[in-house]
Amino acid sequence: MQDPVQQIAELQQQLQKITDQQRELVQANKKYEKVFSLVTHEFKNLLTSADGYNRLLHQQLLAENRTDLDEILSAGIHIHEKLFNIVDQLLKMWMVEKQLLKPDYKVLDFRADIIEPLEQQLKEQLQAHKLTLKKSLPDGKMILMADENMLEIIMRNLLENAVKYSVHDSSIYLKVKQDKKNLEVSLRNQVSGLTADFCENIFQRSQEFRGRGQQGGLGIGLYNVKNLIELHHGEISCRRAKRDWLEFNFRLPLNL
Repeated sequence: MQDPVQQIAELQQQLQKITDQQRELVQANKKYEKVFSLVTHEFKNLLTSADGYNRLLHQQLLAENRTDLDEILSAGIHIHEKLFNIVDQLLKMWMVEKQLLKPDYKVLDFRADIIEPLEQQLKEQLQAHKLTLKKSLPDGKMILMADENMLEIIMRNLLENAVKYSVHDSSIYLKVKQDKKNLEVSLRNQVSGLTADFCENIFQRSQEFRGRGQQGGLGIGLYNVKNLIELHHGEISCRRAKRDWLEFNFRLPLNL
């Protein structure tokens, strides 16, 4: 039988080894986070500069009526925008997890400042997928206190997912309600091949958004959406409606 004193000494050695390994993991994680932050910031800055040059070149080609190159450059700009959005999503995910991101509240009109600009930006994508955006909005302005950039990210992610994964030649339904305390938004679209448990983990990091026969995304968009809504003290839910209809509902306090 092993001596109890020796057993205690061995356990203490194992405990010390585990403690040392934990310390090394913490240090490695800090180094990783620092590198990740620096890389994403630098990558985002480079993409911003490249975008400026691309758009200047695009304007010059249009001025010289070089329509033969316009399609190529437009495709390049589109790819650049997708890269920028990926980097931006990764950076915001990291900032949210480290509690470094806080809303910059200001008075917004949800219709004029968020919905109308996004609808215009997504016009070509809607047409390419033969989709119709059908809106049900209150009359007049929809005023709330929120971070404009965050709110734009929330709506862009939800609308772009709806455009990307909707059944072709169908409709996307956007409904907004407002009372004295909250703004409530509902987005509904038809997605082929939804499973019964589709919504269970959809807001988790790295959970892919995909329908039948479709390639999933990085899985950070909806994760960020949920976190940005919660930063505004709101809430979001996902619901699989009858057949292949998918519905996202979120609520934000007006904070007025």
